[in-house]
Amino acid sequence: MINKQFYTSKWFIPIFVISVLIFTLLTVGVMHHTSFIQHIDAASLQLMTDYFGTPERGFEGSWFNTIMTFCATIGEVSSVMLLMVLLSVVIAVKSKRTALWSLIAVFTGSWMNFLIKQVIARSRPYNHLPQDHGFSYPSGHSNASTLICIVIIIMTVSYVTRLYAKWTIISLALLFWIGILSCRLYFHAHYVGDVLGGVALAVIWMMLFLAMYPLFYIRNKQ
Repeated sequence: MINKQFYTSKWFIPIFVISVLIFTLLTVGVMHHTSFIQHIDAASLQLMTDYFGTPERGFEGSWFNTIMTFCATIGEVSSVMLLMVLLSVVIAVKSKRTALWSLIAVFTGSWMNFLIKQVIARSRPYNHLPQDHGFSYPSGHSNASTLICIVIIIMTVSYVTRLYAKWTIISLALLFWIGILSCRLYFHAHYVGDVLGGVALAVIWMMLFLAMYPLFYIRNKQ
């Protein structure tokens, strides 16, 4: 089983409530085109455009563009789902039920993000790349990467015993996560509100699944 602190901590409810508030405010703001959300999104898009121009995805050019392209590729929802399947196989060595829990959490969380995106149907920034098709809010890359990053952190804290290995894995997971969030803004694929919305929804979803985690072991207690 995973470390109980993830679903019994005193910070569980406050983090959940804050995430719900953030996601609700962003969603209402996007749907009703509030001036605050529009100003923040427009200002951040203009800032990224002024600083980086309109970069193209490709493994040529500057080293930074190569890194951002790698992050955009590995952060595709389909890529993250494949990584999650592979990760669940590793987790199953320790616990098959935990592997199933993590797999269901990530797949359903990503699917929920997709459904909400279709309902809200927000257009992407005017200067997004052709390969970034579909609607904009909430960001699928941001949502999926947050889901799997949370799973990696939970599993690392719960099952990796060596401190050096534990912090190395967590640090790499966070770098992977930050890189994916950054590339969505760098390539003008999303507004900053889209990215935050995807992250907030992922946190909400994972916390709901953490609350349900003991149910996956209920037979063992009977």
